[in-house]
Amino acid sequence: CIELASQRSAGRILAAGGIGCAPLVPTDLNSPYYCTLQLARYLASGVPDASFGTNGRIETALTSIDQEVNLRVKADGTLLAVGTRYNGTNNVPFVAQFTSAGAPVPSFGTNGVVSLDSLPLGFPVIGFVNDYSGRILIVGTTLDPNPGVATGEHEDIFVTRLTTSGATDTT
Repeated sequence: CIELASQRSAGRILAAGGIGCAPLVPTDLNSPYYCTLQLARYLASGVPDASFGTNGRIETALTSIDQEVNLRVKADGTLLAVGTRYNGTNNVPFVAQFTSAGAPVPSFGTNGVVSLDSLPLGFPVIGFVNDYSGRILIVGTTLDPNPGVATGEHEDIFVTRLTTSGATDTT
């Protein structure tokens, strides 16, 4: 399903979302569903943009994502997708950067993807923004490793910043 769309220049519409979704545990009806990230671009008329991927769609190599993805088009035309992915143990935030043609930006993280494995999430990423230097600020909630006795589970808010290359910014 397509979760978020962004207006681009010339009236084109860019969308991102999960495809090929399947439950983590097929026999568990309450199991979360994980998908492969797909980017799609449409002309202002709603017709798929044939100059983008195959028939206006690109199936990325980013798998095990939650269906909800936040998408931004940077001033230079590169695309940022931020969301949640399952790393084999926990749901963690991810940031992916793509060229305007939909190819991963190799200088960003590993093959265009940064997975923030040290931040197990309580809920999907709340939001993100680029600052004046092009760094990426991400906000969400993490699961507290020491949950409260009364609630059984506790969540903490996190804010993290990545450099333009996708490294954690410690300044």
